[in-house]
Amino acid sequence: MRETPVEAMDHFIEQWLGLLANNRKYRQSFEILLNKTELTDAMSRTLKRERALTKSIIGLFQDLVGRAVEEGTISTQEDPKDLGLLCYTYLMGITQTWLFAPKLFSLKKEMPFFQRQFWTLLGRKSP
Repeated sequence: MRETPVEAMDHFIEQWLGLLANNRKYRQSFEILLNKTELTDAMSRTLKRERALTKSIIGLFQDLVGRAVEEGTISTQEDPKDLGLLCYTYLMGITQTWLFAPKLFSLKKEMPFFQRQFWTLLGRKSP
């Protein structure tokens, strides 16, 4: 991880979007789960693992946001638990939209924009 909560979240976002844009295997794992129309018993272990991973990512963001608020690098009255969920749903929204309609926008080109807007959502103070 990075030294500060903000650096850690920045790194996480860069990795998430970078892998999505550049790593076919990473992208395919999302496509399989997001485009699966019928969940079969064969998928139950995978779904259980993915749900646990989702909770873990939300918890990580919750912790990092809470620490950033304590450090004064994020200014918000919102509960870190809610903001942890917001972080995850924001990234998943980008992911699902781009996978469903990749010609809608260039993920590589828009990564800096999405990263800036992430910080706007959280109320990050200017560095």
